[in-house]
Amino acid sequence: SDCNSKPSVKAALWIFLMTLLPALAAAEISPQNRQLYLQADKAMGQYRWSDVRQIRDQLANYPLAIYIDYYMLESRLRQVDGAEASAFMVEAQNTPLQIRFKDKYLRRAGRDRRWQDFLAVATTMPRDVELQCYYHRAQYSQGLKDEAWAGARHLWNHGESRPKAGNPLFDAWMDDDQLDDDLIWSRMMKAVDERQGGLAQYVGKMGSPELAAWADTM
Repeated sequence: SDCNSKPSVKAALWIFLMTLLPALAAAEISPQNRQLYLQADKAMGQYRWSDVRQIRDQLANYPLAIYIDYYMLESRLRQVDGAEASAFMVEAQNTPLQIRFKDKYLRRAGRDRRWQDFLAVATTMPRDVELQCYYHRAQYSQGLKDEAWAGARHLWNHGESRPKAGNPLFDAWMDDDQLDDDLIWSRMMKAVDERQGGLAQYVGKMGSPELAAWADTM
């Protein structure tokens, strides 16, 4: 399971409750449904997922049942394909769960190198730098080489160290002779601006012999 801690619907309930007040006001929330919901919460805490699924089937359109859907998907992220993940994100639209699930799903899919699933959910480039590394690796895996190399160039040219998730991308990019002295010098300048002397020295060693003297002086 990808859930390392006991899931608790109730812990997150009050954060989400205010966003659901119109739905709650319009919905018929019977004592029976409330009891089923609490049973599902207890079953999730004990990782009894088959029981959770049976209870969820009885809750139909109960407004807070989306939390049950979220935790059921989170418990098996490695088995969730891009289509199923995208369907949940539509269901969770305009709730805090949409962003939370998307972030967890993309990190899992990226670490597992499930690039088609990754791109099915990340239809645009993520803001997070680690996820950007996975995004451009996914592009490269699908034959979008120009887009991947443009992303690699932008990510690499930075004054601080990049996430380890970017290393396979940068290695392939450099193997394709995409790194040049101008870009190396640019990153050196940025590293110096950020007071990252070790990084500047490391990057300088990647340059041509003609650049080496300038790099040593820097």
